[in-house]
Amino acid sequence: MNANKFNKLFRKLNTDVKAFEQLYNEFYPKIVFHLRRCFGNQISAEEIAQELFLKLLKLEQKETINNPTAWLFTLAENLAKNTLDKIYFDLPLHPTFPAPFDIDSLILSEDMKKYLSALDKTSQTILYMHFWEGYSFKEISDVLGIEYVNLRKRVSRAYAELKKFFSKN
Repeated sequence: MNANKFNKLFRKLNTDVKAFEQLYNEFYPKIVFHLRRCFGNQISAEEIAQELFLKLLKLEQKETINNPTAWLFTLAENLAKNTLDKIYFDLPLHPTFPAPFDIDSLILSEDMKKYLSALDKTSQTILYMHFWEGYSFKEISDVLGIEYVNLRKRVSRAYAELKKFFSKN
């Protein structure tokens, strides 16, 4: 459906049942298909699509839409994301790194154990979590309960220590 035809029907949405039916028949299957492709089984695509059309009916001012399909898909995606946020908001968070860091059991390379043993336990944990486990420094800060700025300082100091250690060996 072209943008002009969509906008004509869109402006009549509240007053003309036929306009609603045309838009619904044209876009409902596309929106459901798009939502299933984007979100899989995490949401009910049909419910989100229906909610989208209800919201369209409630819109007071009907703006001119240049790309109706993209606009409707974006609205549908945002509704789906809001639905997912509501679903997952109350789930309890589990600690992501509950076990204490043990250099001997986690790192197999003897050379790497030797290098990391030059650092204090917290710095070892930070570097392990960042480089081997793939955590961001923000995530590590949250998990270990260290302020982000302080964590970055620890990392800088750890790099300096490792640099000294490498220059000696």
